[in-house]
Amino acid sequence: MHPQGMKHRLGPMLLALAVAACGAGEPASASVGATDAGPDAALPVQAADNAMTPPPATPAGEPLALSDIDAYVAGMRRELELLQAGSDELRQARAGGDDAAEASALLELAMGDTETPGAQAAGVDVARYRAIKSRIDRIVGAVAARQQLRAMRGDPASMTPEQLAAQEQSRAEMLAQVGDPYAGLPADVVAALQARHDELAQLGTRAIGIRMNPGG
Repeated sequence: MHPQGMKHRLGPMLLALAVAACGAGEPASASVGATDAGPDAALPVQAADNAMTPPPATPAGEPLALSDIDAYVAGMRRELELLQAGSDELRQARAGGDDAAEASALLELAMGDTETPGAQAAGVDVARYRAIKSRIDRIVGAVAARQQLRAMRGDPASMTPEQLAAQEQSRAEMLAQVGDPYAGLPADVVAALQARHDELAQLGTRAIGIRMNPGG
């Protein structure tokens, strides 16, 4: 593959990764939380008060810790529950031909807040939850970018030695631009992120999928 071709193929992929890193931290459903109201909606007053008590504040810029990975997973699972409920509501409105309900569901998915309940499920304040999400999403995206770059190979039989050398140089430059996803992290956090990479990537991918194709 010609070096320019590599860059052209990489561009959309990096753009998607940027959307993943940024979009995952944006609100996605306004009344999505209301869609889960069922028997649990009539919680005793004390239990409801406890659920609404904000967790202790943690500096948003604090480095990632092992517990933050579990917080990310818990928060993203809660956000996915709410996003899926909103997407189901949209699909039902479309199936019923209810234009008003469809417009309302779309607005709720686009403008609503899933991060606050996500932070509550994660057991951290919203600012810290957003910081955790942003950092982990960037790490997961950078790992995917490096994997994609390493997998890109031209056909040696159809390339001159000069073209092969230029391809490898281009690959090395792009890898350097992506950088080390785990730079500055403690060894135990790096090991946990690597071991749980697929799980973390799937959560982010599912959230992006619902946001980009609501009701699909």
